[in-house]
Amino acid sequence: MTLPSQSGPMVPISRIEEAINVWRDRTPGDSQYFALCREARVLADVYGLMIVSGQDAIEADRLSPEQLAVLDAAGR
Repeated sequence: MTLPSQSGPMVPISRIEEAINVWRDRTPGDSQYFALCREARVLADVYGLMIVSGQDAIEADRLSPEQLAVLDAAGR
């Protein structure tokens, strides 16, 4: 999966990181296996790709409906 730059509403990497941390606090994964909960895993791939590619934001329309839902729910 690549993250090409386009124009549109952007989601900063900090928001994705915050959402992952919210889900880690709300729903701890299996600490024995260092596994994230499902919601955090939904965001982990895009977060990792953004770090590797040096992106500080991604277009919202590049995220899946599930990723957008998890981001939205983390803010509540």
